[in-house]
Amino acid sequence: MRIAGLVVVSLIAVTSLGADAPLTPPPFRLPTSVRPTKYALDLKVVPAQPTYSGSVTIDLAIDAPAAAVWLHAVDLAIDGAEVRAGGTTSAARVVPAPPDLVGFAPVRPLAAGKAQLVVRFHGKMDSEKSRGLYRVSEGAGPDDWYAYTFFEPIDARRTFPCFDEPSFKVPWNITLHVKKSHVALGNAAVASEKDEPDGMKAVTLAESRPLPSYLVAFVVGPFDLVDGGKGGRANTPIRFIVPRGRGGETRYAREVTGRIVKLLEDHFDMAYPFGKLDVAVVPRFWGTMEHPGIVALGQPLTLIKPTEEGLHRKQAYANTAIHELAHYWFGDVVTCKWWDDVWLNESLGTWLDTKITDQLEPSWKFALGRDGQITSSAMGTDGQPTAQKIRLPVTTNDAIQNSFDNDITYFKGASMLRMLESWVGHDKFRGAIRKYIRAHQWGNADEVDFLAALKSELGAPVAEVMASFVEQPGVPIVSVEPRCDGGKPRAVLTQKRFFTAGDRPSPARWKIPVCMRWGGDGGGGQMCTLLEQASAEVALPSCPKWVMPNVEAAGYYHSRYDGRALAALEPVFASSLTVRERVMMAADVAAEAEQGTLPLGDAFKLVPSFLRDEDLRVFDKGVSLLFLTNPRELGDSERAAFGRAVVKLVGARARTVGWAPKDGEDPAMASVRPMLLSLVARYGGDSSVIAEARALADKWIADRKAVAPDMVQPVLMMAAYGEDPKLFDRLVAEARKVSDRRERTLLLGTLGVFRSPSLSQRALALLPGKEFDLRDTMQIAYRSIYDRVNRETTWSFLKKHFDALTAKMREDEAMWFFGGVPNAFCDEKHRKDVDAFLTPRAKTHTGAPHALEDALESARTCELALARNRPAISAFLKQF
Repeated sequence: MRIAGLVVVSLIAVTSLGADAPLTPPPFRLPTSVRPTKYALDLKVVPAQPTYSGSVTIDLAIDAPAAAVWLHAVDLAIDGAEVRAGGTTSAARVVPAPPDLVGFAPVRPLAAGKAQLVVRFHGKMDSEKSRGLYRVSEGAGPDDWYAYTFFEPIDARRTFPCFDEPSFKVPWNITLHVKKSHVALGNAAVASEKDEPDGMKAVTLAESRPLPSYLVAFVVGPFDLVDGGKGGRANTPIRFIVPRGRGGETRYAREVTGRIVKLLEDHFDMAYPFGKLDVAVVPRFWGTMEHPGIVALGQPLTLIKPTEEGLHRKQAYANTAIHELAHYWFGDVVTCKWWDDVWLNESLGTWLDTKITDQLEPSWKFALGRDGQITSSAMGTDGQPTAQKIRLPVTTNDAIQNSFDNDITYFKGASMLRMLESWVGHDKFRGAIRKYIRAHQWGNADEVDFLAALKSELGAPVAEVMASFVEQPGVPIVSVEPRCDGGKPRAVLTQKRFFTAGDRPSPARWKIPVCMRWGGDGGGGQMCTLLEQASAEVALPSCPKWVMPNVEAAGYYHSRYDGRALAALEPVFASSLTVRERVMMAADVAAEAEQGTLPLGDAFKLVPSFLRDEDLRVFDKGVSLLFLTNPRELGDSERAAFGRAVVKLVGARARTVGWAPKDGEDPAMASVRPMLLSLVARYGGDSSVIAEARALADKWIADRKAVAPDMVQPVLMMAAYGEDPKLFDRLVAEARKVSDRRERTLLLGTLGVFRSPSLSQRALALLPGKEFDLRDTMQIAYRSIYDRVNRETTWSFLKKHFDALTAKMREDEAMWFFGGVPNAFCDEKHRKDVDAFLTPRAKTHTGAPHALEDALESARTCELALARNRPAISAFLKQF
């Protein structure tokens, strides 16, 4: 029989009914009265064959008599099962319970104590969505197939029946029956290999450390194994598992991975915990995952030809590898008890990956730009009334999907941790983290455990601050008003919840560490205070002329500025405010302008100061302020004025940046250079830039070394601005030729930039076609839908092909329709059309209802801000 259905999480359950009585499957979760203590997984995997078979033997601990054992299983054929208990073995009746459970009922109820359940099964390897056990071809030959696994959060059940929840954390023994010529590796080291008939061999792995099912991993195929040296305190052996012939592309990864291990060990003051470090280089960025002992890192990240080692690709590999390996402690050594606390994995991992990347390559100044990006992105989502809490109650399948919210789970959580670390000090905070890891190593933990560690090491106020941000949604906005009347210098602090769409009442209150700095005739100073109520007063030693309300932009709050405060800060903008503070000030001003509490004209007055700034990160924020004009929504005459503004304000600088990096330049120029050139080409209509880009694109297609690595994608896109059908055809022809998925996606994605109706339609037609993988062509839609010229026809196309496209997508991929498409428009008519089309469809996609709700609210916010700010936009553009 075949157990089929959608992905729905449920705890294994046990009933107390007799063996012949009807069995009721459990609801979402049940107590752990029957639980695994160890697994033995035995699988036959030949990647060239679409199916596989195997058995799983599960040692059980049973607290009370049980008529059946329930496991998770999706799209598996159960071939038979038996229960071993009390010295006897008996067949178990298989009880399908779609969508994702199967029960096993022995002849007699299981007594309390120990037992073993053996299940034989077979299944199909996924070849379309890269989930569960999946296979990928790397060539045209019969032995060019490779098999990989990706189980997070609940796809282990697609590969074998199991207790598929994070709290069931036990050792695993895995045996893989594979072709003699193939490599088979997993979480633990290979204990033995034994030849078998028919050109096969049995590869037995050592018993693993305790793992939940979502962290189990293995790979099978004709891989090359590349020595990565040794790393860390215990000289941990490092290997790269790559498709045949691509080992030379791991040069940079081999150079830095051992150093990353050492930096992480130093941070935790704990040796690398898993004995070996294999890096499974999986086909796509998707699949990148913190599997203990066999971390998965995508080919687009890891495989970099030595001639293509640009800054962005180096940073992408290093930062992602650090994030995944940080999970070896935050997630693997200590695992969340349930998905409502997955933020402990992801917030801590994101917070740490920026710090360690900075330590790995200080010259990158990585955190200087990244911290602000993370916080601003989090606040953008957190400013909506639909924002969810960091710790999201997980009682449905939708909630599991939503618990991996990038802006909240990852970025807001990381920003919170940075705020606390800045407040209490690096060494103290690191000490609390180390204690938390040691207290729960090889087990599970939740919010209560983490807050207890903070309280024990750092004091109750720190734990209370963390709880106030974790347990309620939203971002606060803090006002710091200096007062000097009565001879008593002081600052009046107030807090309230910030809503991007417009100021409104809210009962929300946080415990906020507010750190401020000031300057004036009586000198300057700096202080921190804990703002616990709606308002408070703090005494100052002298009367300030200006106040920076968020020192080093470490606080997770917007700062309220009015025209007077901004005028006071402008003279000391570059001399007294740090780069982080200037960057955050731009984000705060933009947020207030969008909210309508700061006149947009006041924000535009700051543009010259930002564009004069010597630091490129601050300059970049000045350019961002220009986009408060919302050029995508402007009429023809005002859009032309915006183009003239671009030329006047940044055109001269754009002419100096060139097309390749220069020795000794600020690493931020790797992002600023393509931004400036694209601005003057797209909005300024600079035909010479487009022509240069076209010439470079032609050279790159002929010779991959002809364009600086970080400029390849911008060059191709700017070349497409020329709307030449010959370039379109050449890009398609090249995509047909290349074997590298990253290059193919790059080439095909560029097609989404063309605005010509005929070329745009040809590009979109590739999505439902069979010539290219949808995962390579979806970039066309991602680009086309947000273009003011293409968005209408693209939306019509997506509506027509919605069912066919989403049928080929994982649920997380399909989330783009619900969370991304609504933001392509900024008017009521289109918002209602998107709502009417997507709302009924969201009900059939896991996690989609909340994603759609968020996106529709964001679209409504755009409408309100545009309507409110049109007069100021017009007044600003009239200058040009």
